[in-house]
Amino acid sequence: MNKEKLITEEGYKNLQQQLVSLYSDSSTIAQQLELARLDGDISENSAFLLLREKFADCQGKINSLKNYLEKAIIVKEVKDNSLVQLGKQITYQTTDKRKKTVKLVNEFEADPFQGKISFISPFGSLLLNRKIGDTLEIGSKQGKYQIQILEIK
Repeated sequence: MNKEKLITEEGYKNLQQQLVSLYSDSSTIAQQLELARLDGDISENSAFLLLREKFADCQGKINSLKNYLEKAIIVKEVKDNSLVQLGKQITYQTTDKRKKTVKLVNEFEADPFQGKISFISPFGSLLLNRKIGDTLEIGSKQGKYQIQILEIK
């Protein structure tokens, strides 16, 4: 099974919404391109050239997202909270007794500022398939430290 194509049901729905939004953006940009094309010589029309670049970028994102969604494998929520798996929320304690909670998601859903980490990131892959009570050694730029898994939901 291709680990990189796993996604939660929530994540799949969010990506579908992003795709719809990108299609809408693409349509709007295409209309703006057509108007800019009417402004004369397109080789010297900076608005046209910028819109064309923006349109190409939007199309690239659409193709990438479509390709991902076509190959994505939706991971059903597992009621078993004994192991860290994709879609699970993990509470852990650091060596200095600070508690933190993160959710394990795929790379498209990852947002460290919201506590969502990718399961293929170095930290996420260390958490994957661990159990409550497991102690992990984490390497960072500041050195090594340990965390202990307290809860899995």
